[in-house]
Amino acid sequence: MMSKKNILPDLLLRKRNRRKNARLLQVHTPNRIVESRYVKIGGIDQWVTIRGEDYHNPVLLFIHGGPASPYSIFSPLLRSWEKHFIIVQWDQRGAGKTFTRNGKDVSGTITFDRLAQDGIELAEYLCNKLRHRKVILIGSSVGSLIGIMMAKQRPDLFYAYVGTDQNAPDPQHQT
Repeated sequence: MMSKKNILPDLLLRKRNRRKNARLLQVHTPNRIVESRYVKIGGIDQWVTIRGEDYHNPVLLFIHGGPASPYSIFSPLLRSWEKHFIIVQWDQRGAGKTFTRNGKDVSGTITFDRLAQDGIELAEYLCNKLRHRKVILIGSSVGSLIGIMMAKQRPDLFYAYVGTDQNAPDPQHQT
């Protein structure tokens, strides 16, 4: 026999946590930048958030893992970083709000090369929009492969590459 769980406490905590996170994510400084929008990248609308307490600070571009694992849910954990950096989260082709907007058919074939090209296009957009010469690139998990490809193809766009949960190609299966 299945036991019935009372979900009311979970629902109440969820609302409380959402309110708490909304308060935490507020930025009130005069030079702040807080934007969330679709940007045309690689011919499709892709979701990008840009957050920081001072638009003069260095830009950190996060390349999330995957497949289809955007890191925007970690925004509350990165809030303290926004004092010193502009944090850019990107829902890549086939992930998150980008996938919701475009679906499978519009997203097209998703390859590492396509994702790296999209990322380069986003880095160019950020440099233009924010009037920065370069950005700092952070690649996590599968995003570490994409980040390495981006840095290798366009080193002129990046001050540094930081890899976390680093992935690497299998040397037995080189192409």
